[in-house]
Amino acid sequence: MTTDHLTDQRQLADSLATSRGISLAISMGMRHHSQHRRLGHVDGALTRILVPAGLVGAVFGVIVARIIPVELSRVAFAALPALAALRLLAGRYPAEATTDRGANRARHARVAEEAPMTITTRGVRMLLTGSVLLGAVVAGTAHAGDPAASNDAAWATAIDAMADALSKGDVGAAVTARQQAYLAALGSRRWDAMADVGDATLKLARTRSLRSVMEAEARRVYMVALFRARRQGSVHGVLRVTEAFALLGDRDVARQGLVIANALAVASSDPYARERVRALQERLAAESSLVGGVRPPAGNARGSHGGE
Repeated sequence: MTTDHLTDQRQLADSLATSRGISLAISMGMRHHSQHRRLGHVDGALTRILVPAGLVGAVFGVIVARIIPVELSRVAFAALPALAALRLLAGRYPAEATTDRGANRARHARVAEEAPMTITTRGVRMLLTGSVLLGAVVAGTAHAGDPAASNDAAWATAIDAMADALSKGDVGAAVTARQQAYLAALGSRRWDAMADVGDATLKLARTRSLRSVMEAEARRVYMVALFRARRQGSVHGVLRVTEAFALLGDRDVARQGLVIANALAVASSDPYARERVRALQERLAAESSLVGGVRPPAGNARGSHGGE
């Protein structure tokens, strides 16, 4: 569970860092407005709005970290600080400034009377615009975060590109394509995406210079796939990854995978789930004796979780 937890923590840390960028941009805009306020150019309404807006932006970044895939959140949140700064600096101020407070107040009153939109209204409008943009980002990417609805084209295309590069002997391009497949699979939150990337990583491990590095990477990717499959209640997913660990010679992980599959099968409404677990356990035990000692319980049991 450690690898899956670290993956989630890294995604959370990315969004925390970018939300700090949003807060920094808002703070810079607040200082900019404060300077003009001291000269009598603007009132303090927008300044008062920006303080809670900065806090809301930071909190919202943490919440969205649980929805938006990590690579998309980097792009979205990297653009927002610049957008916020430009919007804050786009306010209209009198071209001339004097040190006469009375003259500045009179000029400010005249501008306020002539302008139908006040500073406060512009501030609220700015915040609403930001909310709409954030809502669009969430609406457009939350679907990608749904394991059942994610489009597999991204990681599958990258894996195909990796295979093509390997066939041409371009190891560098193959490594790059594998990394792209990994990022797409990470964002999908699907166990099968990670399992596919694990299989592709083992193909790279056939390259002598990359063998030790890629075998270790394959184990890491398979571990993420295992915990995703367990979390999603997929007996098929757990069995697929368990077999991969057995072929890698990871006896302890393969045994634990069968234990997980066993528990899911007992709770599954699929009457054939436990048979599949038993079949894999017996086959692996007969082939290499890697995963002996795990026996599915006899009898039928039903639960609330599906096996697939």
